[in-house]
Amino acid sequence: MKEPDQEKERRDRTTDLIKKQIEEGGLNIGPDERTLLIAFARAASKAQEIEAFLKDSVIAVEVATDTRDRSFEDIAKEIDNLPLGPLKKRYLETVGKDIPDPGFKEMFDEINRQRIFLMHKFFQVFPATELDGNEQAELELRQINEILGTGREVLSRAFKSALELSLRIKPPKFRDFLAHVVEHRKKAKVSE
Repeated sequence: MKEPDQEKERRDRTTDLIKKQIEEGGLNIGPDERTLLIAFARAASKAQEIEAFLKDSVIAVEVATDTRDRSFEDIAKEIDNLPLGPLKKRYLETVGKDIPDPGFKEMFDEINRQRIFLMHKFFQVFPATELDGNEQAELELRQINEILGTGREVLSRAFKSALELSLRIKPPKFRDFLAHVVEHRKKAKVSE
């Protein structure tokens, strides 16, 4: 047998073996389960970061406009316990109403749709037992990650810029600052 014929025969055997493994489910073509679960976790993390920005923004508005003498802890507890839908609504009614960009609400609606699909429907549509090689699941997660990532970046930049430029506060210290504001306001009332 000539050398090129031996090489062709070897390639044919390898191709036949791969086809057989694919047919029997023994060889994964496409994304693996681990990669898709990591992509899911990253998207979920982005959704939680978005929620944290919304909570801190709404808490700030509540502290600034409170007329019921609530403690910071009471305000934070109320806002922290809101599901994302009502939280998003409060954000749009307070902070969001002053944002002139007409695409802002649409961006939020899309973020919420993607988050709902990710957290409540993804594994119904793409069961974990069927993730290996599931290119549709990979595409869906890629799109969700992109949308949530954009939303997170927009909110992060706006939130951090507002804090650092106008208040000169680093985001990790923001809630401490708000608690101080509430305490200062209470002390001022007592001394009146």
